[in-house]
Amino acid sequence: KATVSVLNWTVGASPPLLEGPRPPLWVAGWFCMRSFAVVAAAAAAAAQDPAQTFANEFAMSWTHDAGAGTLDVTFVCSASKYCAVGLGTAMADADTVVCEGTVCKDGQTNGQAMPVDDAQNDVTTVSACTAGGSTTFVWRRSLSTGDAGDKSINVGQPTDLIWSWGDATATGHGTTIQDRSAVQITFACSAGYSGVNCADCASGYESDPNNALRCIACGTGYTGVNCVDCASGYESDPNNASRCIACGTGYTGVNCTSCASG
Repeated sequence: KATVSVLNWTVGASPPLLEGPRPPLWVAGWFCMRSFAVVAAAAAAAAQDPAQTFANEFAMSWTHDAGAGTLDVTFVCSASKYCAVGLGTAMADADTVVCEGTVCKDGQTNGQAMPVDDAQNDVTTVSACTAGGSTTFVWRRSLSTGDAGDKSINVGQPTDLIWSWGDATATGHGTTIQDRSAVQITFACSAGYSGVNCADCASGYESDPNNALRCIACGTGYTGVNCVDCASGYESDPNNASRCIACGTGYTGVNCTSCASG
């Protein structure tokens, strides 16, 4: 099952002035994404949250594949050089991903120093593109890598992130940075899924009998967690308690306890 969500954020203050006009961030990202057939196909097939725009600085979207236990993350930032995020509340002791040029690298920080590349490198660069003064990167990482230097990502739970971007090569803390800040986000589950890492079916859905990792909507007349309840306008069959049947003429509501209109 896949989850596609979109998040943009701002630091609450006016962003630094950039040289020359830039198109809206998602316009530039759209031109890059046109060439990412696999990512675009996944996005079209999954539920997507409404895009939010805050200062057009840095946007991030993600596709969660529960079967593979991975996230495909897309950065779109107003930068010609690098975009970066880190799992954590501050630069010290952050689990980072720095994307620059055509490569996204896994790393860790030690104090306020420039992130050091992780020798195990649990980040895979899917694609990179620059258009209209903005840069788009797509990278993939397992939710839990088994690497002692990496922090686990819990989909469906609040996650602390730091982020930055710049128009010059990243060289260290506070240098070459156009903007940076910290934010708490939740890697949201798509419709029909809930729980840690979206491993459960939401109310109104049940596991697909042909694919235990997939949640499907309840059939007509059923609702609730795992579709074990009768929907409004239906009641339990007196001859089969696990079966829901439509209310008789003149009745409606939950368990058919109300009179229908007329």
